[in-house]
Amino acid sequence: MGGKAGVRVALMKDRREILDSIPDPLCILNKDWIGPGVQFIADPFLRRYRDRWMLFFEVMRDDGHKQVGVAESLDLVQWEMIGFPLGEAPCSFPYVLWHAGCWWMFPYHDETHDLLVYRATEPEFPLHWHEWARFELDKSANDRVVVPLADRLVVLYGSRILPWAGTCLKWGFLSFDAKVFCPGGYIGIRSPIQWFANRIWGKSITTYRPAGDRLTVKNRFYLPLQAYGYQREYGNQLGLFRLTFSNGKPRIKPLTYFKASHFVPRWDFTHHLSNQWDGDHLVLAMDGHSTGLKWEIGIFRADVHQVLYTDSK
Repeated sequence: MGGKAGVRVALMKDRREILDSIPDPLCILNKDWIGPGVQFIADPFLRRYRDRWMLFFEVMRDDGHKQVGVAESLDLVQWEMIGFPLGEAPCSFPYVLWHAGCWWMFPYHDETHDLLVYRATEPEFPLHWHEWARFELDKSANDRVVVPLADRLVVLYGSRILPWAGTCLKWGFLSFDAKVFCPGGYIGIRSPIQWFANRIWGKSITTYRPAGDRLTVKNRFYLPLQAYGYQREYGNQLGLFRLTFSNGKPRIKPLTYFKASHFVPRWDFTHHLSNQWDGDHLVLAMDGHSTGLKWEIGIFRADVHQVLYTDSK
């Protein structure tokens, strides 16, 4: 697969994926681009800021220490590393959101697992952030995605419970006015039947761990979640889910699964897909790796007319 035509995702009744016309990457960034002492880079979040592009991502050091890095670009091809916005804080999955006149970051902290909320004003962005609030989550909480609603933010995050269930998707409300986080419960948990179907027949299965940005197409929300298929190797697929809200409560519906090799043939694994609309184009940032190849980040660009999502009713 290849070519410049764009991304096309057809969702079939049997939930098999058909991905064709995947655009060739505009560039691929890896550890050598950062410099010595880096194992890999991953978890990209792409944002448009004024006349340039900002890329927030995880930097894994040779000693196992994680940091959040940020780079900028004018053309999505040439990128300049400009710093570490959270300093030495051991964080990854730097979800960044523009909301209520400020920039907000909700990184995953490797040691506390708390819901950390950082804030940056226009003059400070993207390098200077201040901790605005910290809310305690369960000790197995991991990556989180934030969706703005009318008067609050919905936080979706993974949390591990029973062994056969793996990571499950939990949610809660974050009120900026009251500065309060209210847990809401589970909305995604795999059943023992799904677990056995994967083990016996190799059916694709999700871990319900967030895998990047929500995608908005024609006023519909889609959420990528980490998954795996017949090889039973964690992260060899991504699941795409429809995200809806009923009376403020989120709901998800599985739609399809796709592989990293559809984007970059040498990739066998992916954990993350970020997106940002730019006029009539959708810009994607995805991480991937394979045996013998460390995690790296690819940047892609597709035309809006070539991004097709066909939901079953």
